[in-house]
Amino acid sequence: FYLMTFNIRKGNQNRVVSAFSNLNMRKGLNKQLTLSTQMLNEDTAAIVIRGFAGVEAGVNYYRMVENSKKFQEQAQLPAYAHFVISRTNFITLRKKQALADYVDFFQRYYLEQQGASSLNE
Repeated sequence: FYLMTFNIRKGNQNRVVSAFSNLNMRKGLNKQLTLSTQMLNEDTAAIVIRGFAGVEAGVNYYRMVENSKKFQEQAQLPAYAHFVISRTNFITLRKKQALADYVDFFQRYYLEQQGASSLNE
């Protein structure tokens, strides 16, 4: 899964969903990927995108979002975390509410060598 999480008091969920839908359509991914929204807690929304062939495809999607100025302009999020996560780790994340810990894990194990960042503020 690819997840983007943000504080609903600082971002408009409908705008973010629309930005993802537009991005997926522009890149021809709208038939391959599915998008849903979930609340992780009372303040934090998650955009969940499923349908990747594997971790590498998810990380490539992460990079595409990270580098898409058009997406950033449309989403208008001042702060968010985004990352790729397995189904098992997503279930654990929801139970333990350990978002910061998982973002750190994702950065260390998936992005460290590339020098990318998964937390934009």
